Amino acid sequence: MSNVPRLILALAVAAGTTQTRAGEWLQERRVGDYVIELRVAPRSQVIETPFVLAITRADGKPVATAKATGRANFSSAGLKGVATLHPDGENRMKGHGLMSESADMRIEVSMSLPGEASLEVIFAAGR
Repeated sequence: MSNVPRLILALAVAAGTTQTRAGEWLQERRVGDYVIELRVAPRSQVIETPFVLAITRADGKPVATAKATGRANFSSAGLKGVATLHPDGENRMKGHGLMSESADMRIEVSMSLPGEASLEVIFAAGR
């Protein structure tokens, strides 16, 4: 068993969703000493939709993701799927999957960062 801490965020402490231009969904969650930001622009129709997660320390310093791995389980409008996350720049992970904008949209993320804590976070519509 690894001695790397595993951090889990409960929905009870989740911050609100911000709607940005062009229907983009922006949510930020604090997970222990880390901040994870989700950006996704779901459409009203079911379509292959990319999403990006930016990971920083609470003080704003980027967390390297070059060798990180992860997955996201997502559901929206009765659809369910799993996306593999891939490094996408200095401190970002990217995934994509079939989804649509809905009041019950939810994305559950699990990431392993070499030399860092394993992170789990839940993003949900309206939270």
